[in-house]
Amino acid sequence: MDLIHGRTGVFSGPPVTDVVISLGYPVYVLAILGFWKVPGAITLVVPGLLRLKEWAYAGIVFDLSAGAVSHAICGHRQEILAPVVLAGVALTSWAFRPPSRVLGARTKSGNADSTPMRAKAAA
Repeated sequence: MDLIHGRTGVFSGPPVTDVVISLGYPVYVLAILGFWKVPGAITLVVPGLLRLKEWAYAGIVFDLSAGAVSHAICGHRQEILAPVVLAGVALTSWAFRPPSRVLGARTKSGNADSTPMRAKAAA
């Protein structure tokens, strides 16, 4: 929705540009956020890429918490709940991911998944 300046909801809601302007941000912020959300979403669904997944989860939490704080500062109290709940869902998803998807988790061979490729090649 950020990239196409659509509505805040899939089928209804105010245009996202109106929301961003009401929060005091320039409209070009949508291009930046929208651009980075695409590789973040791809990273979350592609197997592997554990370190990038950590960054994707962090980006989601940064985006949603910044949205909640921005709404609070601008006095849009009724708009705070949605980003807070979604940030909670993202944090829950991160916290309860399978052990095989945890950065630095031990594999069956006893090696940590986060071992750099240089170290694996040297071994």
